[in-house]
Amino acid sequence: MFKVIDFFYFSGLAIWISLFGVIEWERRNLETVSSSISIKANTNVAYVLELTEKIHSGVSMYLVSYRFSDSEGLGQLAQEVVPYGLYSRLRVGDSLEIYSTSSKIFGKFQAVSRIRQNPILPRNLTNLARLVKVGLLVYLVFGGLLLVARVLELRPQKYL
Repeated sequence: MFKVIDFFYFSGLAIWISLFGVIEWERRNLETVSSSISIKANTNVAYVLELTEKIHSGVSMYLVSYRFSDSEGLGQLAQEVVPYGLYSRLRVGDSLEIYSTSSKIFGKFQAVSRIRQNPILPRNLTNLARLVKVGLLVYLVFGGLLLVARVLELRPQKYL
């Protein structure tokens, strides 16, 4: 019985560890691109499409949606959290100065952009990485329980 449980445990653990490795590698790659995007050569113009205020856990978040052209001339949409000072100055249809570049994310080329006056850094795959860490932690707790069951020699029993 423990051989079957061990097989499923270790195969699941291998899947979670590989998933964590891929997401963490992509997150670091995206952070590197986001931090190096702020150079003059990557300057572009965008147009504000929507201004939104969202309240999340009692904290107001100000979102700006904008459209810009990437390096291939295709129209891209982006949304960014901005401070209230920048949010209050913007109107729908205003032009923005942004930094934009293309990067390969999960095997696909995608445009990465950031508003030039925005001091708030984007949250690059942080929530996804946190979710995978929690899943990995649950698997490790399950492995600890499995180890305790082996040490105490607990066996599943059939009751009539």
